[in-house]
Amino acid sequence: MSHKNNIQVSVVIPTYNRASYLKVTLDSVLRQTFHNFEIIVVDDGSTDNTQDFLSSITDERLRVLTNVKNLGIQKSLNKAVANAKGKYIARIDDQDEWIDPEKLAKQVNFLKTNQEYVLVGTGVVMVDTAGYEVQRYLLPSSDEQIRSNLLGKNLFIHPSVVFRKDIFDLVGGYSESEDMRHIEDGDLWLKLGTRGKLHNLPLFAVRYVIDPSSVSNKNRLVQMRKNDLLISKYRKQYPGYWRARLRHLVRMIVYGYLRMSFVSKLTAAIK
Repeated sequence: MSHKNNIQVSVVIPTYNRASYLKVTLDSVLRQTFHNFEIIVVDDGSTDNTQDFLSSITDERLRVLTNVKNLGIQKSLNKAVANAKGKYIARIDDQDEWIDPEKLAKQVNFLKTNQEYVLVGTGVVMVDTAGYEVQRYLLPSSDEQIRSNLLGKNLFIHPSVVFRKDIFDLVGGYSESEDMRHIEDGDLWLKLGTRGKLHNLPLFAVRYVIDPSSVSNKNRLVQMRKNDLLISKYRKQYPGYWRARLRHLVRMIVYGYLRMSFVSKLTAAIK
């Protein structure tokens, strides 16, 4: 059976006008010691030289899907997974980097030897746009730890995860609802967790760029507000409902206070 008919992992990368960052991301995937994968890049209607860059890559494992117009992250991700040939789906974004060359190998091995698990992530190194480390942290590893806190806190780094495609299909993939926009990843983890166990490997395997201009950072307040929808939506499937609601309330108050303080200082400085 040929490699193309026996692909184990589909690496999904949505991109939009970030041609200058894609090389670092793709190089980090191609450095993996695990080689049985395809890379699916969804160009979500880019107007820069993304297509020219992707056309210059000769690795046969790369597949490019092009949206004629910008469809957004939710539809782009679902389109990529619908076209994926792999048993497992790995995610990485167009500004991030896998820094552990054995990341995929370790995650695939974990899922192969632990059939009851549907999703596995890793720890993360957070850097600013200049590449300087801001912080690094590991996330809870056991299913029990994750499950008891997932209702109130996203415990998976999106560019770190690998999950089973059949379970993804079973739960309906990423929600394309406007209500779930900007929190589609957290919604997916909670859906997957209703079908199997969840895990994080204790590895600093991803370099995640904190970019103030990114969609997630621009919509941080909206994202925080919408997290309340997830708490209500999954309150019967996960423990800790009131703890999650209290955490959400505290975060909103603190974030609101910090924003007001910043605006006040900025206004005073302008005057």
